[in-house]
Amino acid sequence: RAGGTEDRFGEVMTGPLLGMAQLPSIAVAISTTGDAHRLPYLSESVKAWATLLPIERIAVTVDGDNSVAELVTNVLSAEHPDLTVIRVGQLVTPDPTKLREGRLGVAANKNTGLAWLHGRGVEHMFLCDDDTWPLGAEALTLHVAGHLSHSLVCWGRSRLLQGSPERGVASWSWPRGVLMYLRREVLGAVGGFVEAFGPGGH
Repeated sequence: RAGGTEDRFGEVMTGPLLGMAQLPSIAVAISTTGDAHRLPYLSESVKAWATLLPIERIAVTVDGDNSVAELVTNVLSAEHPDLTVIRVGQLVTPDPTKLREGRLGVAANKNTGLAWLHGRGVEHMFLCDDDTWPLGAEALTLHVAGHLSHSLVCWGRSRLLQGSPERGVASWSWPRGVLMYLRREVLGAVGGFVEAFGPGGH
């Protein structure tokens, strides 16, 4: 653990991480569906975040049934035995046998990550897709040291699918990889994602 001091959520950890004299209260929740073809990307994401943050500040949230969550845990635990893996709904219903089967959607997945981050008392919260990861410390310092209290970065080719100028509506293709940053006060003021829109909405 870079820095050599005990890491506790909500407290400052001294050390060379991020090139700062002190590591602010930062944590990340990485969301995934746990599909087999996404596991290599998820592994890369966890590995990249682990070069910047202690593993205790990283969690993976899985929108899938118990077998999928178990598969994700098994794949990642070999390199990261202390990594937190949470099935969507698990924080509300700890008994996995009572969790609803199937996927609950993007909003529920992100809200699970937000609940974990909020419960750890961190000031700077990152929500990351499983196919997105930081290439260096500047990916975090730009947000943490900046003046914005929240931001959303999307990668991929943006493409207008259809537009209706007279109605003021446009439809764009899906982004390929999303990183969201917010400070604790934003979550307190706005709340999380709206799960009423269903599995495909957020």
